[in-house]
Amino acid sequence: MALLAASSAPVLWVGVSPDWYPPGLAWAGLNPSRCLFARARNDAEALGLAELALRGRMAAACAGLSRLAAKRLALAAKHGGALGLVLRHAPAVTAQDSTAVLAC
Repeated sequence: MALLAASSAPVLWVGVSPDWYPPGLAWAGLNPSRCLFARARNDAEALGLAELALRGRMAAACAGLSRLAAKRLALAAKHGGALGLVLRHAPAVTAQDSTAVLAC
């Protein structure tokens, strides 16, 4: 969250089930007025929205993804020079639940 707060880019917060709480974001240092909140119909739509945001130099936060989806977002973030975060609500249970991370 500190990385998003430190960035000056607008933030797309996308998910299938809304889990954002603007007063909590403000408490954590992220001004909710910089955020665009989007509810996706399914995981594929959430991934597509996050990918478009990252390619457009907008920061993005979304819920857990597969390894392939995480790689797509990493490439989009690298291309757009943006920050992407994947939020997990539960610990990884299998190796397929893990997410690759790329730091540039």
